[in-house]
Amino acid sequence: QRDMEPRRARQQPDLSRRGLWPDQRSDGLLDAVENWAARHHLPDIYLDVHQDNARAQAFYRRRGYRFTGVRQPYPLNTQQYELQMHLAR
Repeated sequence: QRDMEPRRARQQPDLSRRGLWPDQRSDGLLDAVENWAARHHLPDIYLDVHQDNARAQAFYRRRGYRFTGVRQPYPLNTQQYELQMHLAR
């Protein structure tokens, strides 16, 4: 994996550190972001997910997101990583 790669230009939505309480989890937030991106003709969405959050990784994969190979240190524990995922429309 590529570490600490420079962030891409902010021409597309980028979801980072958007956790939800378990009883608030649904597709609603991601649906809203994806619909907003489509209305604004933005072809790409990026997000970061913690290396140990298999549930979130599986959720995003089911929605078509793929790992980019980019990882960066997790801000709360720099011995752990956030993995970047990408949805191309």
